[in-house]
Amino acid sequence: MQALIIGFGQDAKLLVIKLKEKGIDFKILVRPSTELTSFIPHFIDKNCLFYGDATDINCILEIFRKNNFTHVFNVGGNSFSQSSKNNFFQYLSSNTQILTNILSVYENMNNLWIYHPLSSEILSGNLKKSFIKPRNAYGVSKVTELYIADVASYNDIKIFYPILFNHESCFRSKKFFTAKLILFLLDSKEPILEIWNTNSARDFGSASQYMSLILSASLKNKTGSGHLGTSKILSVYNFINYSLEYLNIQYKEGFYKKGLRYWKLNNGKKIVEINRDITDENRMIVADKNEFYSIFGNKKLIAGKELVYLLFQEYKLLKNNEYYKV
Repeated sequence: MQALIIGFGQDAKLLVIKLKEKGIDFKILVRPSTELTSFIPHFIDKNCLFYGDATDINCILEIFRKNNFTHVFNVGGNSFSQSSKNNFFQYLSSNTQILTNILSVYENMNNLWIYHPLSSEILSGNLKKSFIKPRNAYGVSKVTELYIADVASYNDIKIFYPILFNHESCFRSKKFFTAKLILFLLDSKEPILEIWNTNSARDFGSASQYMSLILSASLKNKTGSGHLGTSKILSVYNFINYSLEYLNIQYKEGFYKKGLRYWKLNNGKKIVEINRDITDENRMIVADKNEFYSIFGNKKLIAGKELVYLLFQEYKLLKNNEYYKV
């Protein structure tokens, strides 16, 4: 097995760690602007890096011409959905373009296995039933990729394209709520953290566990789609309280204007809810258990309080430069 990883966000870092642990050869395609320094000494020989743009078909063709990849993990592209309400061109010309570029080289590499994750942002509904209905440009790009992958799979291209629900780790971008909260409680000298909509809830899981499942699927050349999520809901409100409980931080909780919540911590910090988006509260969807079992079998996934505790442990290990020894 020789793997190409496209991108270098959270999932890519975790895949690098797991491939390295198994002694599997890999290379990484990253943009020249990608920050790698803190990660390279532990897991990456600089000879493993390609600098380029996966949205450029010539870049992809050149890389494949010079290498005999058997597996491609496409975890590049944009994923911050909050900034994607109307940026259709940005997402279709980046995320979707990368997929079509990879498929373009498939004719000359019939043994190639492709991993292209989709996102629960393509779904709407409730806890009992979900259906395809994207709410932003990111979701539209992922729906487009779903249908492209369906056609590719129908035509015997070996592509694995599960729908991933929220998955968190210590490598999560600081733009996301979980990273903001954990870093605020562990390291930040800022006195106040502002949070949107503490009633909002998601199907949160462990990114490390999910990438282990993806790697296992790659070794078996699994194809098709399905759900990768815990099928359990975790609210922002409970995430905050579990975090304070884990750190044994005493606090006073209350409400201020228009019923918005606040947490006044005994260390002088405050967590303040600044907005309440009712439409987001109504979008409480979880992974379909049957869709998960059909791909991964009857695996127990980390969720709820156990997940929150695990994330704090990961961040502490990373801060102490011990995560890489696990």
